[in-house]
Amino acid sequence: ASLLWLWPWLRTPRAAVPGLARATRDGPPTRALLRSRDLWGSCLGGFCEAYALYLVLSWLPLYLVKTHGLSMAQMAPLGAAVYALSAVTSVLTGSASDRWLRAGASANRVRKTALLAGFSGLAACLGVCVLAGPRGALPAIAGCGLCLGMLVPAIWASAQTLAGPGAAARWMGVQNFFTNLAGISAPVITGVVVDRTGSFSFAFLIAAGVALIGVLAYGVIVRRIETIDWRASDSRALAAGFQEQG
Repeated sequence: ASLLWLWPWLRTPRAAVPGLARATRDGPPTRALLRSRDLWGSCLGGFCEAYALYLVLSWLPLYLVKTHGLSMAQMAPLGAAVYALSAVTSVLTGSASDRWLRAGASANRVRKTALLAGFSGLAACLGVCVLAGPRGALPAIAGCGLCLGMLVPAIWASAQTLAGPGAAARWMGVQNFFTNLAGISAPVITGVVVDRTGSFSFAFLIAAGVALIGVLAYGVIVRRIETIDWRASDSRALAAGFQEQG
């Protein structure tokens, strides 16, 4: 059923983008892509966001029942509300980002603001889940939903901006590989930690630390969120290779 969206998508007319065909032909070789510091920063950031996302997706129901004593009937609407809050926030922050860009702000400023605020807020909310009682933990879980909703559109828009039309598909492929590694590891690590400690506290602390690494990834490793000049990048790499040979 999820494939039904393809029918209206394929029938949607698309305006030609000037210069897109040439930009795609002139895309960087894969070796230049894999040498990019910004690619690896973006992959690390994607991993950090997905780690928290999959922890919430896989363990939130059991966390609410086991840690805060909610019944299954009480847990279901609360858990659904967190996911709905994240979805609505994605739409609203994506729309707000577009308006900010149209107002003249740079992509770097718009995307980094969303990314750094989202990761910082996510780390804080995960930390509150550890320290607070039921009354404080439930708003903190809602805050996690808000921050994840803020991060999702910013992460994928940033990746496509950085790569440009000539490298977006390969960039997204590499980044999605690391994102899915987080989807594999977060539920397993959380399960092992909860099994060994009998508590979600350390599991949430790990996720908060991973979120702080996301701040480092987009605040330091990714220098500027703007389309990379792959021709200049490849020329510098070629010159460096000649110097090494010399």
